Amino acid sequence: TIWSWCILTFRCASSAFCSFFPGVASATGVAWLAEFFRFPALVAASITFIVWNFVLAPVFYTFLLKTPQSKKNFVDWNTQFHMFEIHVLNYPIAVVNAVLSTGARPFAEADLWSAFFVVFHYSIL
Repeated sequence: TIWSWCILTFRCASSAFCSFFPGVASATGVAWLAEFFRFPALVAASITFIVWNFVLAPVFYTFLLKTPQSKKNFVDWNTQFHMFEIHVLNYPIAVVNAVLSTGARPFAEADLWSAFFVVFHYSIL
């Protein structure tokens, strides 16, 4: 979850940097990094959104929490802004960032390889 948020934050920051300083971004490789993380940011946010909101949270609420007070505490905790940002807002931000920013282009084979690269590094950390 936090990994996906960090990838998306880096992607958004590097895309913004490219918009404000296009010459510097091209010379330093920031533009390349922004494009490199485009697909991994979208996939990570999608997985986090789907798994948390449609698998884990319902299972926790339905099967693991027995008392009404524990269910209320879970809902209160899950609807805090930080949790809402990471598990819900992350997804539409990633979609908008992937579709509208830096001259959106169709995904290519290189995007899949960038996702494999990120998953590989995630698995060894």
